[in-house]
Amino acid sequence: MGRLRVPAAATLLLIGGLLSGCTGATPPPPTAEADAATTPDPAIAATTPGLFGLSNAVVTATDDRITIDYSVDCTTLGSILDAGQWAVDMMVEPTGALDLYLGAMRLEGRTAILRMTPSTGSCSATIDLPSEQALRITGADSIDGTAQYVAFGCAYDPGDEDGAVSLTASYDGPGDAHVLVDAAFTTAMGTNEIDPDGLDVSISHGDASLLSLLDQAIGLSLGGEDESEIAFDGVTTYAPDYDGDVAGSVTITSRDPLIGTLDLTGLVDEDGDATIDVTAAFRCVP
Repeated sequence: MGRLRVPAAATLLLIGGLLSGCTGATPPPPTAEADAATTPDPAIAATTPGLFGLSNAVVTATDDRITIDYSVDCTTLGSILDAGQWAVDMMVEPTGALDLYLGAMRLEGRTAILRMTPSTGSCSATIDLPSEQALRITGADSIDGTAQYVAFGCAYDPGDEDGAVSLTASYDGPGDAHVLVDAAFTTAMGTNEIDPDGLDVSISHGDASLLSLLDQAIGLSLGGEDESEIAFDGVTTYAPDYDGDVAGSVTITSRDPLIGTLDLTGLVDEDGDATIDVTAAFRCVP
C-alpha cells in the first residue's frame, strides 16, 4: 500500500500555471447556433482533435497547451468540453476560498489536465496536453518503453536561468504500468542535482491511472483527512534512502518548454525492502 504526495500536488494545482495560461483576451459572447457541440474548432484541430463547441471562444493552441477564454461560466465551459470526444473528470471544484476547477480529460488512453478559473461573466481555461515520453524502471519493478505522459504541475520561471521547478508528472504505460513522479530541481541547462526532500515515485499496475487515485487523495486532503493516513492498495511509493547512497540527477536540454531526463538510482519502498532505478524523460511548460 502506497501514499501519494498530496501536499505537493495540492500546492501545484493552486499555483502551478493556473494564471499563466490566461490570455487576458476579451472573449466574444457565445452564439449557440454557431457554436454547436459538433463543430470542431480549426485552431485546435491539429493539436487536439475531438474538442468541439469553441468557435466563439478566444482559443490559442500550441503543441503543449491550449488556452481558452469564453464568455460563459466555468460549469458551462466544462460541459461544452465534455460534450466533445474527450471525457472530463473534475478533481477539484470551487469551495470556500479555493476558486478554481481542476480536472482530467481522457480520450483513447491519452490524459490531458484541465484548469479553469472563473471571472465575472467568463471563464479562462488551460488544457495541458499529453505527449509520448521514454520511461525505464529497473530493480523491484520492470518498466521499459514509451509512456503517455502529462505534467500535472510544472511551476517555474523561464526567465530565471538558475530557478527551480516542482514537477509532478504522470506516465501511463507501457503496458499496464502507471507511474507518478514528484521531483524538484534547478532548471539550469545541463546536468543538475535533484532535491531529495521533494522526490518520490509511485507505481501501480492495472486499469486505473494514478491520476484517478490522486483525484481521490486530493479530495480527502481538502476534506481534512490527514495526508499520512491516505494510502491505496496496489500502489508502491519509492523515495530516497537517507541511510544509504542515493544518486540522482536531471539533464536539462531546453528551458521553454522545459525538456529533460531524470536519472534516479537507489530509491526504496516504504519498508526499505525494495529498490528501483528510474530514467524518465519529461516535457512541460509553466
